[in-house]
Amino acid sequence: EIASVMTHFEAEFVARGVKLALCKLKPDKGRSFRWFEFVDVSVAPTYVPQYDVKSVGTDELETFQTTLSFPNGVAVEPLIDRKTLVENIPPGVREMMNQKDCFDLYIALIDVLRESGMGVQEGFNEHQIKRIAKGLGPKFEARGVSIFLSAKKETKDEEERIFFWLEFVDREQQPNYDAQRGIDVRKLPPE
Repeated sequence: EIASVMTHFEAEFVARGVKLALCKLKPDKGRSFRWFEFVDVSVAPTYVPQYDVKSVGTDELETFQTTLSFPNGVAVEPLIDRKTLVENIPPGVREMMNQKDCFDLYIALIDVLRESGMGVQEGFNEHQIKRIAKGLGPKFEARGVSIFLSAKKETKDEEERIFFWLEFVDREQQPNYDAQRGIDVRKLPPE
C-alpha cells in the first residue's frame, strides 16, 4: 500500500534530483523494519538502496527459521556439500557467470572449496578462504563481480546448524552492496 502511494510522488522527487526508495529489512526474529531513503543523485549518482523493495530479486535461501531474499544483481549459491557444488549450479549464478564471463573463475572457486573439505559440519578452512581472497577475489573483481562468504547459525529442536552460502554481486547493478552475514573476500588480511 505504501509503495502505491509513493508512485504519486516519485516523479516529482526525480524532477528535483532525488531518488526515493521504500526499504524493508526483515530480521530473523521480530517485526520487519521499513524506512524511506532519499538519495541526492547529484551527490551519490551510483548509490543503490540495498533494501529497496522494488529491487528484490528472485534468489532466496531457505534456513530453519526464515527465507532470506536478495536484491537484483546478487546471485546466491548455497554451500550444502561437495556433491551439490559440482552438480547443481543455481540458475542466477549460472546467468551471472555467463554474463560477466566468469565461468572459468567460478569453476576454480568451486574446486578450491571442494579441496578445502567444505561441508555442512566442517565449515570453511581459513587457509582456503585466504587462498580464494588472494587468488580469485581480485580476478572476479576485475570482471565486475564481488564475492561474499556468508553464514548463519540457527537452532531447531535442539539441533544447531550453520548455513553457509556464497553471494556473487554484480557491481554494475549493486555498486554499494554489502552482505549482512558475509565476509567480503577483499577485506581479508593476507596470510
